[in-house]
Amino acid sequence: MNTAVKALTGKALVWRSFSWRMTRHQFILMLSVAAILLSAFSLVYLKDVNRRLMSHYEVQQSNNIQLRNRWSQLVIQKSKFAGQRHVAALAKRDLHMTLPLASAIVMIHQ
Repeated sequence: MNTAVKALTGKALVWRSFSWRMTRHQFILMLSVAAILLSAFSLVYLKDVNRRLMSHYEVQQSNNIQLRNRWSQLVIQKSKFAGQRHVAALAKRDLHMTLPLASAIVMIHQ
């Protein structure tokens, strides 16, 4: 056990004696490398986000075109159904209504 302790403390002494000091040039180099890696990962991430958003935008544009076409069809259908001929045909067919004869019309004068 003493040998193990001596070996561990010996390595610890060697580890403690190792210096992590960097020169100014090395620090700037490490900082530049970190900045380049960060910007590269950011670029990849933002391109992926942009691609997803463009795909979503194109789907929404397609939906918008379909909804506008449907709206145009509904406006045309509304104008068709609101027409006087269509209302008169529905009154005759479904409600069995007819125009009164001229002799059955009574005019009231005050």
